[in-house]
Amino acid sequence: MELTYYGDAISKFYDEMYPPNDAPDFVAYVQRILPPSSTVVDFGVGTGRTAIPLAHSGYRVHGIDVSEAMLDVLAQKDPEELVSTSRMDFIEAERGDYDLCVILNSTIYMADGSDRRGAVFAAAARQLRPGGVLLVESYSPLLYLRDGDTQHSFAPLGAAGAYFDKVLVDGYAQRLVIFRTFVTPQGVSTMVEESNFALLGELDLQATTAGFELISRTSDWRGAPASAQSPSFISQYRKS
Repeated sequence: MELTYYGDAISKFYDEMYPPNDAPDFVAYVQRILPPSSTVVDFGVGTGRTAIPLAHSGYRVHGIDVSEAMLDVLAQKDPEELVSTSRMDFIEAERGDYDLCVILNSTIYMADGSDRRGAVFAAAARQLRPGGVLLVESYSPLLYLRDGDTQHSFAPLGAAGAYFDKVLVDGYAQRLVIFRTFVTPQGVSTMVEESNFALLGELDLQATTAGFELISRTSDWRGAPASAQSPSFISQYRKS
């Protein structure tokens, strides 16, 4: 059994675990709020599952990710180099002048605790011009809080194999600890993923502290209304 870190462990399977089925809806959402040729910075760009389709639609996209393995996969998928990239912690990104910042696939919850999550919002504010838009995609904590302290799941990876998750839910600390096991023809490997979730009111407060105002919130990129039953949320903020 091999224990590896998140980016290196997951990069080979990321697009199978999170297939870009919603990329057309995501691009259409962005097109409704900003014209093509607008500038976009993607915090935690990963393998470019949404950044590359956005760039193909005419947007100028820059992706930031701390994982070299993730960025290597992105480069293989983007031979035209439509998406420029930086390997770094996006919290440390210096001032920019982008029209849009996106933090997708619950990357906001990968920040270790409330202070660091607040630093993510502050970094997004630094990257955006006045009036710029921030999009935050997050899972609903209620998915985990109402189903017990220990949860198990299984999912296929296509021809690559399958993975198994054991999820420990700490509602008091607002933390998920996921013990993930990959079973592939090459062998078995494991990793640990931590996720520090927040209620929507907490996200909004941290966004306001960083200089944002909430514009809208939906359950998906097609605009379904958000509710207590929503599995995820799309929060659109504007920099004051």
